[in-house]
Amino acid sequence: MRSGTLIREGTEIGDNCDLDAFYVGDRARLGDGVRMAHHSSVGDRARLGDNVHLETQARVGVNATVEQGTTLGVRTYVHAAANAGPNVTTGKDVRIGENVRVGTGTTFAAEVKVAPNAEIGDRTSTARTSASQTTPASESCRRPSSATPAP
Repeated sequence: MRSGTLIREGTEIGDNCDLDAFYVGDRARLGDGVRMAHHSSVGDRARLGDNVHLETQARVGVNATVEQGTTLGVRTYVHAAANAGPNVTTGKDVRIGENVRVGTGTTFAAEVKVAPNAEIGDRTSTARTSASQTTPASESCRRPSSATPAP
């Protein structure tokens, strides 16, 4: 742990972690081998699995889970209560909305935005198609069955 990292009470930190983070929240849990780069942060009660890497200014929200082997790119934000499955990789400036479930081995291109309550299937790959839209490269993305289609 480097100087300047604020670690809140009740936080559990695994072995061989490298924390150059801004903040680690109350009762957060960091697995073994977690790396948090400069100005990254983890919210209260968030969970990071073993060998998770947060690049500069990456953030994990309150009650969110990021499973083992995942790398979050620069300025990526996993919002509250989201769950990023194992071995997920993101480009920079990715936003994963509240209550999103991301499957194993998913890859996000830079600047992809995932709406709240979405489910992204295993091994999905996304591609950025223009400055204003993104398109999944597979059929693995779906709206939860409880969602109502837009008019």
